[in-house]
Amino acid sequence: MARSVSHVSRRWRAVAVSCQYLWSHALPCGSLEWTRLCLSRCFSAPFELAISGLSLDENEEYRLAYDLVLPHLARVRGIAFQLDEERGLKNSHVPGILRDLLEKISTTVMPDAKELVIYYSDQYGTLEGIPGLHFSTAMPALDEIFLRGIVCTPSAGPQMFPPSLRELCLTDSNFWWSVDEMIDTLRCVPMLETLEHTTNPITFTHGLAPVPSQVHPLRCVNLEKLELLTCSCGSFARNMLFFSYLSFPPAATLRIEYPHSHPLWILDAHSSSPTEVEDIQPLGESAIREHFAGAISQGALFPDVFLDGASVSSRGPGAPDAYRWPVLPFGTSARHLLPPFIKLDVPEVGNEFRSHQADSQAPRPFHERLFESWVSLPFFANTSTLHLRSGFDNFSLAFLRRFTLVREVHFASLYMLGSPFTIMVLDDQPNFAEGLFPMLTTIHVGCTGDNARQTETSKDDLTRFERLADVILLLWGSTLERLVLHEPELLVSRVETLALLQRRLGVNRVICDDSETSTPYCSCYTAPAICDACRLRLMHAEEHEHGEEDSGDGSDEEDSSGDDEED
Repeated sequence: MARSVSHVSRRWRAVAVSCQYLWSHALPCGSLEWTRLCLSRCFSAPFELAISGLSLDENEEYRLAYDLVLPHLARVRGIAFQLDEERGLKNSHVPGILRDLLEKISTTVMPDAKELVIYYSDQYGTLEGIPGLHFSTAMPALDEIFLRGIVCTPSAGPQMFPPSLRELCLTDSNFWWSVDEMIDTLRCVPMLETLEHTTNPITFTHGLAPVPSQVHPLRCVNLEKLELLTCSCGSFARNMLFFSYLSFPPAATLRIEYPHSHPLWILDAHSSSPTEVEDIQPLGESAIREHFAGAISQGALFPDVFLDGASVSSRGPGAPDAYRWPVLPFGTSARHLLPPFIKLDVPEVGNEFRSHQADSQAPRPFHERLFESWVSLPFFANTSTLHLRSGFDNFSLAFLRRFTLVREVHFASLYMLGSPFTIMVLDDQPNFAEGLFPMLTTIHVGCTGDNARQTETSKDDLTRFERLADVILLLWGSTLERLVLHEPELLVSRVETLALLQRRLGVNRVICDDSETSTPYCSCYTAPAICDACRLRLMHAEEHEHGEEDSGDGSDEEDSSGDDEED
């Protein structure tokens, strides 16, 4: 930007050269000469140190430019080190250079530094054995820290981070080795608003020792300004220990996550130990109920609950930002008692996942017990709207019966509803799912994307839908008001399918894209790009705009020619 402004005119060149801030962005530059020029023109102003790890590795001139900037470290206002993961290192200069940089950062006082970002890609492993870092003394005004691939041994001590810190994101990085060290460190950053700790179990083998503190009580770290907590520390024990010793507002967004998208051999190698789960589960369950004690005592709940085979949450993946807030029993807002978004994963324990993949009837006692501990929380169990995503058929009907207040159920696809769900009900003889969703009035079904059939509906498909309609009548014939099909035009054999369902359930019950019941919170519903009324308003506005342009063309040309002459 500085170069562009300085080449506009002599006047703007004088302005640009005298404005130090314009020359203080992203140093070092690719050119040694340009880096020297920028440093001379921001001779006293704070600047951004933005380092490309691959350029350091491959480009001798860039390393010289970096060496030229480094003596001015005390003036930085932010540091960003980026080691891209798209290409491999050629000369392996980077690990040594980054170690030296971390040592200089820890020993150089940078009073203006607000941000520290170090992205050391997991493609190159982690940078281990880093001696104690002291950001609190070197960067006392630091607001944000994002570190990836940095392992500090031994722990840098409790005052590693400055007390003013507002955002701490650690990815495949470790700065504490016991619960007590973690507690001592986080107690020194009471202003935190964002705290995220995530690890990739494929490449990262370090972490918190899965042993509770013998000194500190649960929820002893007070983070009263926290707005977001993400725990994805690789195992059930580490996640629960990380969460259980923190005390923060119940309205803060909460994610407790585990890897579920990796191949079987990875899940086997990094699944949670049954012994650790046995030892830590009571502690974690106690901490989460205490964290949400106010919501539980006042009956607060999430209007929408999303279930898939590995998690329970208050919002589905890909759902729009306009979602429903948590509420109290009489409909008033419970935003002070529950977060806008919560996602609680269930880990793989032992070899349960592999056994279940080989035999869908194989028991998963740990999985079921942990899932039950999450969904039995009243703010989930008392929901009025349940969204069943892929993998929901791993649950038993006994598991689903706990949702006694559900009035709406959303299925991600018509074929999910027609096959797994119907089979579950028919296999539940002689009960036939008695008592399941006794207050149900509405079923929503999505027909978009991967859920749409790419071939014509076969006779077997129609038989399946006949069976589905019979099951719906058997379970909810007296309460069901509507079956809402979202975007059914994407079904190849729409006419036959709709005719069958309307014949069995009643014409008034089967509704296509019902705008009154479809909501932006619906996981089955894709909102139209623009409604007809809005389209008409836009057309009128465009016509009016074109009319104004037609009437003002002459004056615009005059003004434009005048400007050209002045330049």
